[in-house]
Amino acid sequence: MRKNSKINDIDLHKKEKFLAKQDILGPAILFANSDIRKMLRLARARRDDVLYDLGCGLGQNLIVAATEFPFRVQRCIGIETDPIRLRECRERIEDLSLSDRIEIFNFPIADVISGQKGNISQATIVFFGLEIKPKELADLRKNLQPKCKLVYYFDNGLIPEVKPTRVDFPFYLSISPFIEEPTSRLDWLLSVVQKRTSSLHRGEPDEQELWDELAHDLNIRIGYAGDDLRTIKTYRKRLDSYFSDRKR
Repeated sequence: MRKNSKINDIDLHKKEKFLAKQDILGPAILFANSDIRKMLRLARARRDDVLYDLGCGLGQNLIVAATEFPFRVQRCIGIETDPIRLRECRERIEDLSLSDRIEIFNFPIADVISGQKGNISQATIVFFGLEIKPKELADLRKNLQPKCKLVYYFDNGLIPEVKPTRVDFPFYLSISPFIEEPTSRLDWLLSVVQKRTSSLHRGEPDEQELWDELAHDLNIRIGYAGDDLRTIKTYRKRLDSYFSDRKR
């Protein structure tokens, strides 16, 4: 009896570790299909595009891109590091007979962005649903081909060093080599919050009003107490660092 109890405790511990890891990774399918279509419309996806999804989960973004008109992207590449999601993603793609159009690779995302693995330079559209840190941004500038469209989303993916070229909330798009750089914190906030008229006074909103609105929207979207304030603090710090470097 004790032996069985010990085995059950071990199994329960393994299950708890697995579930904890999945919580850290986030949802395996992040968006509803209607949101994925919105993302593909923002990127103006078409047949001759090569789409990379960095952290593709179960591959739903790729499946919609490869199967639905008018997107119907001919070649889709998914990068996934979690072995369980990787296996399930490949099984889904095989079951749908899409293996000739969708490939999934088990590469570290950092190695793909840096050009060490895979061939991200062939991409014409890249979806990156994770935080894009300064080092990763530098690698993307270096390794994406000119005019490659980088799609990212609001929750944790805004890029303080770059203004988006197009926005369809919650998705943002910037075009390599990302020359649309902010001239001030207010300039960046206006580009990402997309608010042109103040709720508090006549004319455009000021910087504090935009920070407050950004924090509010992050609080609603993220849903974890304190994460909105931590994210705002990170954005402020990166903007200050960016402008400090430009003055040197």
